[in-house]
Amino acid sequence: MEPMRAPSVLVALLLAAVALVAGARGAAGKGGAPKEASKPPEWTEEDGRTVLRVSSPRPLKAYFRPPATPPEEGKKGELIVILHGHGGTATGMLGHAAMIGDPRGAFVLACEGSGTLQTDRGEGHSWDGADVAGILACLDAALAKHPIDPKRVIIMGHSAGGTMTLATYAARPSAFVGLYTTAAPRTPDASVKGARAAVCIGTKDPNFAGFPAAVAAAEKTVVGRCLAVEGLGHDLPPLGYAQEMVAWVMDSKGGSDVLHVPGQPEDEVRPPPESPAAKAKGKGFRHVLVFEQGGRGAPPTAPPRPAAKAKATEAAASWKATRKGAPTDDPGEAVATLSEDPLTKETRGVVTGLVLCRYGGALVAGMSKLKGGDVSAPVESDAGWHVVARDPE
Repeated sequence: MEPMRAPSVLVALLLAAVALVAGARGAAGKGGAPKEASKPPEWTEEDGRTVLRVSSPRPLKAYFRPPATPPEEGKKGELIVILHGHGGTATGMLGHAAMIGDPRGAFVLACEGSGTLQTDRGEGHSWDGADVAGILACLDAALAKHPIDPKRVIIMGHSAGGTMTLATYAARPSAFVGLYTTAAPRTPDASVKGARAAVCIGTKDPNFAGFPAAVAAAEKTVVGRCLAVEGLGHDLPPLGYAQEMVAWVMDSKGGSDVLHVPGQPEDEVRPPPESPAAKAKGKGFRHVLVFEQGGRGAPPTAPPRPAAKAKATEAAASWKATRKGAPTDDPGEAVATLSEDPLTKETRGVVTGLVLCRYGGALVAGMSKLKGGDVSAPVESDAGWHVVARDPE
């Protein structure tokens, strides 16, 4: 993770990012695809890690890691391409991406910027706009050598690496399912129009000033998820949030949403900012999920959409009756009976940061108007139908 920097340094980084993007666009050209390499990629070992070096069209180094459980014979896995921040290292990001990728069976490619500089942690690296071509050359080499599905590749980056992520995606959109940035000074814009883009910024990060621009892009330019993490500075988000953001890009068919989550994934969420619920009396939120056929994470036995909605409507009526008859009873018991979601049962229905990050805008819609003791009508996510209740004071 990168250390917090003084605002003046962050301003300098932002200006450098603008120049970097301009250089990247010039280097990539209209076609976007790099020229065919004149030298073959070089695969070696370094301190127990697999290293990839490409020399043309742009010299660049990357570290490659297979998943803990490789794909079955004859099958192909996903790939996470990850880019470090200014002064960071590829090895520093490799482990973070591996913790995201291993549960998914994904390969990891951590690319390293061509520039070098000294930091208080030793030698670090910086990006040049022309490095876009090298990143794409590394991607091509990994696809050629390993059993990776070219239609299941995501690119992600932290801080200045987020700026490079946007530039690389813009150079060859067809190479990626989507993109994910953390603490980046640049947010999605017309250069990545139509992309599936996830953006995460901490509320204590000076770059949080750009969060409204990310929200605006999610409304008009990209299919975007904007995640604001309370109290987080210029750092990587907790692992649970990172895993859910990658899953949203790779697996979800849900539309754009804006989520405000607590600093830790296991903590309870607050009412959505500026919503009626934020001004009403009441405690935390709980939810019940009824999976629908074909929904994300749904079992094969899940009912079709109309039947799932009807089942959720019955669950809402039952929950209301239970709460009206015995409002002081533990609502976790009702959740255990009514919900089909293992995560919901694990948290006894409490809407935590992790739960909100998994199911997104549907839960925001369900929570927005509730005061203590209320139960919402069913709201739909890409998994199924949710019923949300708010605990009384």
